[in-house]
Amino acid sequence: MTTISAEKEDAPGQAPGGAATLIRVMPAIILAAAIIGVIAVLATVNQAQGGRDWYRGLAGGSGLYRTDTLFARLLPFVAGAALSVALLERGRQRKETLATGDTLRRHEWSEVAVHWLNALGVILCLITAMWLLRWFGRPFSLETTYILHFAGAGMIVAAVTHHIVYERVGGGTGLIPRRRADVKNALAEVVGYTGVYRGSRGVFGIQLPVAVRRPAQRVLRRLKLVPDPSGKYLATEKVLSYTVWTLLLGVIVITGVIKTLNYLFSIPGGLLQWTTFLHDQATIFFVVFLGIHVGALVLVPRNWPLLKSMFTTRISRAYARDHLPLWVPEEDGSEGGQSSTP
Repeated sequence: MTTISAEKEDAPGQAPGGAATLIRVMPAIILAAAIIGVIAVLATVNQAQGGRDWYRGLAGGSGLYRTDTLFARLLPFVAGAALSVALLERGRQRKETLATGDTLRRHEWSEVAVHWLNALGVILCLITAMWLLRWFGRPFSLETTYILHFAGAGMIVAAVTHHIVYERVGGGTGLIPRRRADVKNALAEVVGYTGVYRGSRGVFGIQLPVAVRRPAQRVLRRLKLVPDPSGKYLATEKVLSYTVWTLLLGVIVITGVIKTLNYLFSIPGGLLQWTTFLHDQATIFFVVFLGIHVGALVLVPRNWPLLKSMFTTRISRAYARDHLPLWVPEEDGSEGGQSSTP
C-alpha cells in the first residue's frame, strides 16, 4: 500500500480556461476574505455598554460581553481561513515518497501539525473549563479565563475544519470503520493489552505466562477475539480512538457554537440550558477518554512508535512489518497512491 501523492494529472473534462483558473485561485480568495473579515471584526466591535449578569450569577460586565461577541463574530472567519489553507495545501503540485531507507511515512506534516494544534486547543479549553466549572480555583479574572477558553476553541474549530476539508478533498477515509470486523478487531487488540497473545506484549511490556495464556487463548478463539493482521491503521485507532474523538469533539464543537451564537442572536432559554448541559457533560467524558487515550499510548510499549510518528511522521519498516503487515509497500512501489486507505 502506498501513500497520497499530491502529484496531479489533468483529468478529462476538467474545467477549461477561466473556470479552471477560478478553481485554482478560489482558496486564496477565501483566505483573503477571511483575513479581511477578521480585520473588519476587530475594527468594528465596540465595547458593549450594557453588561450581562451571567454564568452562575457572576457579573460579566461589558468587557466580558464584548469578548464573547468578538469571538462569535470571528469564528466563521477562523473556519474559513482553515478551509482555504487545507485547499491550498491539497492544490500544491508535489510528490512525496513513502519509503526512505528503513522508515515509512505514516502521516503528512500537515496532518501532524493539525493534530497538535487541536491537542493544544483541547488542553487550553479543558484547563479553562475546569476553572469555569469551579473544579479548581481560578488564577485569572473571568474575562481573561474566557479569552483563553475562546483561543483554545478557535484552535479546535480551525483544526477540525482543516482536517475535514483536507481529508475529504484527498480521499482520506482510512480511519473510518467500515466493517463489523473492525469492532471485533478493536476489542481483540484491547484484550491484547493484557499480554495474552504470544509475541504481543501488553501494558508495561507484560507477556502472560504460557500456563495462563494457552487456556485464555482457547476461550478467545471460540469467541473469535483474535485480531486480524492490520493495515495502515489499527482497529483500535479506527473504532476506539478516531470514532470516539469525532463524536465527543462533534458534540463539544456544535454545542459550543450554539452557545456562542447566543451573543449574536436570541437563543431560547430551554435550548441554551440543554446545550450548556451537553457541552459540560461532553467535557467530562472528554477528560475521562483523554486519560484512557494517553494511557494506552504511554503504558503499552508497542504503541510508542505510533506516538513517535505523530512528531516525526514516520515509523520503522520493521515495526510496520510486525504490526501493520497489510500496509507495508513493495520495495519497488514506494511512491504515489492513497495514504488514508489501510
